[in-house]
Amino acid sequence: MNDSMESKPADPQTPSSYRTDEAPEMREQENPGIIREFLEFLREEKKWWIAPLLIALALLAIVAALAGTAAAPFIYTLY
Repeated sequence: MNDSMESKPADPQTPSSYRTDEAPEMREQENPGIIREFLEFLREEKKWWIAPLLIALALLAIVAALAGTAAAPFIYTLY
């Protein structure tokens, strides 16, 4: 076997900034953000049933947050 072809596993105790086995493109990429990352997760894993649940929870959170403001009398007429 050729020693140059073998790669050693990365030491988990070594900080990632010192690791040289990571692809340079990975280090230069920006963080995609939580929304884009979640949409990519839904697309790749085909978990589309999660989206309506999160939308409903987000709407309830918005209504609950607005219930403590001056908009409360207008929100209570929706019920």
